[in-house]
Amino acid sequence: MPLKAESLAFPPTTTQLPNAFRPIILCSLLALSHGLHAAPNDEARAAGDTSSAKEDTVQLAPVVISGRKSDLDEPKTQPYGTTTVSAEDLTTQRLESVEQVLRATPGVSVNSSSGIVDNNVYIRGVGSLYQSSSDDLSFGLSIDGVQVPSRYLSLGTLDAQGISILKGPQGTRTSASGAAGLIDVRTQRPTSRLDGYVRAEIGQDGKNLEEAAISGPLTDKFSGRIAIRHAGEDLWVKNSQTGGPASKPDDLAFRASLLGEITPRTFIELNASQQRIKESPNLLVLRPYGGSPQIDLPADVYRVNDQKLGLYSLRVSHDTDASSLSATTGYTTTDFTRVLAYDQSLYQALYGVPGSYWQTYQGSEHVFSQDLRWASLQGAPVAWNLGAYFSNGKRSNNTLNQAPARGNMYARDYATRRYAVYGNVTYPLTDVLKLDTGLRHDWSRRTYDALYNGWGGPSIDQRRLDDDYTTGRIGLSYDWTQQTMVYASLSRGHNPASFQDFAGQVADSAPYKAAKVDALELGVKSATDDQRFEFNAAVFYNNVKDNQTLVYDSATYVSNVVNLDTRSKGVEVGGKWRVDSSLSLTAGLAYTDATIASALNTSVGRIDSGNRMPDVAKWSAALGAQYRKSLPGFLGLSSPVLNAQANYVYMGRRAADPQNHFDLGSYGKLDVRIGIQQGRGEFYLWADNVLDKQYDLYGYWASPTATYGAPSRGRIVGVGFRYQL
Repeated sequence: MPLKAESLAFPPTTTQLPNAFRPIILCSLLALSHGLHAAPNDEARAAGDTSSAKEDTVQLAPVVISGRKSDLDEPKTQPYGTTTVSAEDLTTQRLESVEQVLRATPGVSVNSSSGIVDNNVYIRGVGSLYQSSSDDLSFGLSIDGVQVPSRYLSLGTLDAQGISILKGPQGTRTSASGAAGLIDVRTQRPTSRLDGYVRAEIGQDGKNLEEAAISGPLTDKFSGRIAIRHAGEDLWVKNSQTGGPASKPDDLAFRASLLGEITPRTFIELNASQQRIKESPNLLVLRPYGGSPQIDLPADVYRVNDQKLGLYSLRVSHDTDASSLSATTGYTTTDFTRVLAYDQSLYQALYGVPGSYWQTYQGSEHVFSQDLRWASLQGAPVAWNLGAYFSNGKRSNNTLNQAPARGNMYARDYATRRYAVYGNVTYPLTDVLKLDTGLRHDWSRRTYDALYNGWGGPSIDQRRLDDDYTTGRIGLSYDWTQQTMVYASLSRGHNPASFQDFAGQVADSAPYKAAKVDALELGVKSATDDQRFEFNAAVFYNNVKDNQTLVYDSATYVSNVVNLDTRSKGVEVGGKWRVDSSLSLTAGLAYTDATIASALNTSVGRIDSGNRMPDVAKWSAALGAQYRKSLPGFLGLSSPVLNAQANYVYMGRRAADPQNHFDLGSYGKLDVRIGIQQGRGEFYLWADNVLDKQYDLYGYWASPTATYGAPSRGRIVGVGFRYQL
């Protein structure tokens, strides 16, 4: 069922400090007091600088990362577009989830109702028109080399080393694959020396965040790292029946890692992480939202909303003189309960009578995976890799027939088994010309078992679907100069056939077709020797055969999946300019012309050839400025440094649905952060959505007189502190 949106209201200025938050603030203040009284030379040594004269280059103490590097090669040398967000950018831009990172990236669109297990992503205009299934592979999501279900987009960025968005079909370099691109998340590794940090924030509307990590040696051959984060807030959408927030979302996550050396050439890495999100609602709010968005529901409707995510992985690697062998075992878990509610305002608009309706969904997904990989060592003249991948997953998505839900019960169980072999080679044809090519072949078997307890009595549905396909890429890169590379690539992607998640009768559970993506890209990547100036640009064209979309009828609650052809073409430009030792500027601009290339009649309106792809704006952009400057001492601070940052994201007007019933308006979102750093500690003020713009996270046409969506949060202001050990 498609859901989407968020709302913007100006939050009240009163803030209360949660009791559980106070000990962390106290610990942070104690840590800061150590930094405030440290001698300047001590501060310089802590930052790894033997000279204390250049105060304008003071930075938080660097983290020494040990252990493996990413299986993916350096993105600056690859023949496809890549956007990378560093750990420092994640922190200073306050990007607390993978979804927030995507929303801040030009050329990437997200359709989300702000709640759990409901999102859809478009990269360069390629993606399912609505996500139909948890098996959706229109984009891939990988965490430390383990491919995880796409619905992990609500995953937080706790202790992340960086996040890269690889654009275009992927799957030949690692076990993870995606038809439109790959989102690669890398977490911080255990360090060989004592290291860590604490961070805490409070803001309006109950906004709070507490985060800490500690890392260091356990023995002479093993290191460990533990990180934890808690975040909470009052939902920006109010409940008109209570006068308070519709819910109080709460997010708790932790990660533990162990890195060890078995022999001088054999390493082992063990990771375990969990995240629990409570009371995060999937919003269906009648449009227009008004200045202070509200819903009209009983107070406890969203209290049952709960999502638990788990990721456990073991990696063993061995280096020979000329290559590296690795085995990565992964196990991911998802368990959720969520409510989809039509409040009284929306119900009245839809059906013309007073009332409200909500339904509870409950499900789980557990996936075991194994990847075996043999690859050249980094820096080898000829870069190559060969791999084999296996995964076995079981999941469920059940509609409950119990309080607080009313209605029928549907039990749906899915099983997916996947096998794949993949390989890639980058071969220098001359000193300046390289060939990059790779292939991947997948085999999959999907089964579906359902019990529909409808008005006509129970009915059973059992189905099986087998699929195999080949994808790959061929590209050429040419070193125009030592600083500039131009490239061209042609690639094929595949989003498998599967069964939809919301069938309520046998007729709606027929499998939908696989989508096939052909992608062409021409680009340039350039950086000066001193890295003061970086520039990249790309022209792309994507042709998608049998793209997938979910059609949901709000009047009958019936959903089905249909296939349509789509096209997208456009240009992306981005770069970074380090103006001087104090000022850095970043910019990105994307033009994406994404259209539907076939026609179809549906129960909620006709989709015409030439219609715009939903949620994909023609223009999107991001601008950023960071300024660091030493200040004269004040208030007992011996060597304070001003650290100011502003980031602006623009999203143009876009269609709300494939039928193009209505448009979602353009918006510009400005975020600001201003801090004073002393030694290894920093106090800062932050403000999100400074311009207080209200925009749609999604929109859905329900009838000629009713549309709904989810409004974004309005302006919110707070303070924070962080300290690097």
